[in-house]
Amino acid sequence: MFTGGIYGDMLYIADADAVGYINGKMQMPIQLDNDDEIVGMQFTILVPEKTKIYDIQLTNRQDNHTLTVTTPEWAGGGDARSVMITNNNANAFKGSNGAVLNVKLGVREGYGFYEQIESAHGFIQLRDIVLSAKGGNKITLPDMDIPFTIDASYFGDADDDGTIDVNDVQNCIKRALGDFDVQSSSRQADNAVLPDPQ
Repeated sequence: MFTGGIYGDMLYIADADAVGYINGKMQMPIQLDNDDEIVGMQFTILVPEKTKIYDIQLTNRQDNHTLTVTTPEWAGGGDARSVMITNNNANAFKGSNGAVLNVKLGVREGYGFYEQIESAHGFIQLRDIVLSAKGGNKITLPDMDIPFTIDASYFGDADDDGTIDVNDVQNCIKRALGDFDVQSSSRQADNAVLPDPQ
């Protein structure tokens, strides 16, 4: 966690290895601790290879703020978003600490179910951080690199046959114990008899 900051204002991710899953994706809060009345901010967030940013939303600390998210070009192998939060009425964020944004992360498309999810690790990077305080004062914060891991997690259709049944429960247990045969499960899915679409 970044603990420096100018004027006692900090934008940070508290613990990127302890975020909760929501429907197979992880929610990562971006926190703002502020002594000044902060009315807006901008920064770029970069996530590691195999990780995708699915959504970014304001929290209840916003007060008629506008969130603009764009996708910059980045050759780092992961995913990136440029984030800008503005307020036409110069309303400050409510309160002086807590999450201002929730970022929903997951495994990037192109990495199949059988790819170990836990291999998505590296650093989440916050770059070019500028906070806007009431009265027009700009506060520039240092870049941050936060260690990050998506822990292994197994979801309903473990054998990828289009149904959730007892076999999926068995396969989840086998996989957790390190006894999951990816090739065999792939063959089961390939040989599954599907109903005739009439």
